[in-house]
Amino acid sequence: MKRQSHGAELTHSHGLGRRQFMTALAGATALATVLPGLGVFAQEMRSVEHAHGMVEVPVNPQRTVIFDAEATDLLDLGIPLAGARNLGKEQRCFPEMAEIFDGIFDLGNSDLDLEDVINLQPDLILGSAPGDNDIYDRLVRIAPTLLFEKGNSDSNPDHKAMWEWRFLGNATMLGREDKAKELLAAWDARCEHFKARLAEKGLQDTTVSLISINRNTEIDLFTRASHPGGVLEKLGLKRPASQDLNGAETYAYSNGGDTEKFDISFERLKEADADVVIFWGSVTPNPLNDPEAEGRTTASLAALEVLRQDPIWRTLDAAKRGRVYEVNGLWGGLRSRLAADRILDDLYRAVLQEGPPAA
Repeated sequence: MKRQSHGAELTHSHGLGRRQFMTALAGATALATVLPGLGVFAQEMRSVEHAHGMVEVPVNPQRTVIFDAEATDLLDLGIPLAGARNLGKEQRCFPEMAEIFDGIFDLGNSDLDLEDVINLQPDLILGSAPGDNDIYDRLVRIAPTLLFEKGNSDSNPDHKAMWEWRFLGNATMLGREDKAKELLAAWDARCEHFKARLAEKGLQDTTVSLISINRNTEIDLFTRASHPGGVLEKLGLKRPASQDLNGAETYAYSNGGDTEKFDISFERLKEADADVVIFWGSVTPNPLNDPEAEGRTTASLAALEVLRQDPIWRTLDAAKRGRVYEVNGLWGGLRSRLAADRILDDLYRAVLQEGPPAA
């Protein structure tokens, strides 16, 4: 079963059906702007422009629900979270944050249940356009709602690599622009240090290949248009020809399947060779929220072992020289600032063969 955020249970009392409850809730939200004695709704408001025009939102939201943003990004900005979609991936990738995640309700990674959102009593909902356009009218009846225009494969095929732009955009809508700029400045400084060390060691021409294998034993190559590909490009790291593709090129190469990666057969593994090869398995949801996740984790580990034992894999120049590195699945599964930070830590070890500098 999903875990409920502490104190977030809201029952439909007095025989209210869902429609009546939603109408009452919308009325209470509106009334709170003139009657500040209504508890959770009584907050200082500000006007924000987003994908659906101007909207009034709390200056300091206390129970934010997010649909298409990484929980760690919102926590970075000091935004208290009541619920989040796709939380399971972050729970698995950042186990040291378990106590923090435990207070956030997991809205799952499939069809959204608006009853769950209602029960969380949010004072702000954050989604994206065009992804959440079709439910926007229902969301604003629950709480003030902001949709960030993140783009898609039609409008911007490279959007998955542009985490900094998305992070700053969300932060600006949430009134946390200064905090985001502070964090991005620290990130830029880390990247400049890495590039300086790369030059000092004469490794500017190092090529890095990114490989993922999923539970179905399918091999994916991640291009410049992916989140990790964008990090590598910022650091000046080169890619093998097979992965030196932008989003539009990736989309065409994958026959319209994706803008950040495409799959190859085991027989084509040599195309993925490079000075350094980095590979990972898929990330499953947290078993606490998904009883079947443990089986899928085992299947993913089995797929990784198939890759390690493949005879062509052993012929890769990187494998012969001991320059193949297995990393956390967050490389392919998350697009947050914290994930980018962990990717950079791994690149210090894999490319520079030294530990990242102390924070």
